[in-house]
Amino acid sequence: MHCQTKQTITLFCLFALTALPHILVAKKTSDETYNRPRYHQWVVIGYFDSNNDLDYAHLGESWVIDEFHQLEKIGSSDSVAVIAMVASMKDGGIARIYRVEKQDSVTSDRIKSPVLADLGTRDVSSPKTLGDVIDSVVSWYPSEHYMLILMDHGSGWQGVCWDYRSAAKGPITMPALSEALILPDSIPMITEIVSRHYNKRTEEYIETVEETVVNWNTEKKFDVVFFAACLMGQVEVAYQIRDLADYMVASEDLLWPETTIMPSWLEYLTYNPSVSAKTLSFKMVDAVYEAADSANRPVTIAAIDLSQMEELGKAIKGLTDDLRTIDPAKAQGFLDAQNVAYREKAYWDGKEYLVDYRSFVDLNDFFVQIKRNQTIQLAEYTRNLVEDILDMLDYVVPYYKYNHVFPRCGLSIYFPDKWDVYKEDEERYTRLKFEEIGWSTLIRQTLIRQAD
Repeated sequence: MHCQTKQTITLFCLFALTALPHILVAKKTSDETYNRPRYHQWVVIGYFDSNNDLDYAHLGESWVIDEFHQLEKIGSSDSVAVIAMVASMKDGGIARIYRVEKQDSVTSDRIKSPVLADLGTRDVSSPKTLGDVIDSVVSWYPSEHYMLILMDHGSGWQGVCWDYRSAAKGPITMPALSEALILPDSIPMITEIVSRHYNKRTEEYIETVEETVVNWNTEKKFDVVFFAACLMGQVEVAYQIRDLADYMVASEDLLWPETTIMPSWLEYLTYNPSVSAKTLSFKMVDAVYEAADSANRPVTIAAIDLSQMEELGKAIKGLTDDLRTIDPAKAQGFLDAQNVAYREKAYWDGKEYLVDYRSFVDLNDFFVQIKRNQTIQLAEYTRNLVEDILDMLDYVVPYYKYNHVFPRCGLSIYFPDKWDVYKEDEERYTRLKFEEIGWSTLIRQTLIRQAD
């Protein structure tokens, strides 16, 4: 029995000696080194313009601030910073930048989230104001991914964001917008290498920054641009900003109070900060559609892959080059196709009426009608060009939803049916990047031949 006990003790000691290095290593590795990013995975930049009639549009309250409150249902997190500028007529047009934080309750026309900067009275229809806001937020909050929300009135290629206090009396135009959306050449992404040591005496961990590593985000474009504004889902708009963002979320129709900035996509992003721009834009489409549909409002909302706009532009240019000359019969055929195709309609209280944007025609439906029109009589080569454009739309607009009875694809295109309308728009329209496609030449020829 004594010998057996000795053997057991010996074995235990051998085990202990064998295990000792591992035990020591385990104690040593309780002090750890890890990477601590000093940046957010996503930064959502909001530009909420209420310096116009939207400040009173929702039963005397600000529709824009109501939409801002939707973001406060979720707020910012460690991974996602939500930073938004809000300007309000009721507040004298003063613009302030807020860090959006979760609020359990909100008050109409009031914002509880903390103010990061008071910009004073600013013309928020100025591209400089927008550019200053973007540059400031990016300098404060470096990030891997950026989203921009533009919340206000919209009118397609004509512009977005009005300030009724401004002497200009007009929106940010598309050429000006494309200048404002340019991100800095490089954004510093700082990561701290931190050592974590256990203090036996205090029984606490002590952290020490051993090294700081700086990488540079040189993407220079937004992951998603969300137009929380009417009528911005247009080919000309997407083509204008095609190099400035990966995805664009917009409606070719009207948008409605309390159905635009919905919190579900932000909640999804908060819990899934590694999500791709594509998936996030799809989630945003779902959120807007479900809110409008449940409120019994007509809605069209789409995610547009801006990387496809270059090829779509080339395809449309091929068509316009092929149709350099149009006789009066073909001109009338194009106008007939425009008249039959879906044009922007508005609905209110169950009544349907045409608004001032009947020159905005659903891209898919317009080209379908052109292909079907017997008066135009497209040659086989031209017909194939039209087919190529229609096929391409599945890639340009990979995800969209609508609850109208009218067919649409999520993108409209400008094609007026009256010469005087085009003459009024021509000088501004031909300033767009889309002018290189030659679409304005097709419009001009069609309307001139019709006049003949």
